[in-house]
Amino acid sequence: MDETKVREAIQARLDSLVHMFSINDMYQAARHGTPGVTNYIPHAPVCKGRKASAESYRWAHQHYRVQVLHYDIEAFHVIKPDLVVITTINTVTTYEGDVVGRNKGLQLWKKVQGEWYMDLEIFNRIHKW
Repeated sequence: MDETKVREAIQARLDSLVHMFSINDMYQAARHGTPGVTNYIPHAPVCKGRKASAESYRWAHQHYRVQVLHYDIEAFHVIKPDLVVITTINTVTTYEGDVVGRNKGLQLWKKVQGEWYMDLEIFNRIHKW
């Protein structure tokens, strides 16, 4: 397995998720997760599944006026050929361009039928909203 290609594929999926979020297409953003994707977000109910993820994205987008998410991959670990763990720093920006949050995250990615999907995301704020 070429670890560089796996990393590039996952980064492309993250970039696509961010794009869908920025154009307010939360259903398509949530489709970057497995059907059973789980999101643990501070001070929010645990989100289980794509529908719950889409609603969580929609709430954050509206409540915080979040327009842009940006993920920087800090660490990347191939556990098995179809399982990758990454740690990220994500930056959250409003419509006005103000940075309103920075989070440190842990994501588990699974390869399903040749495509990479986020299966778990846990993050904690490192900069308050």
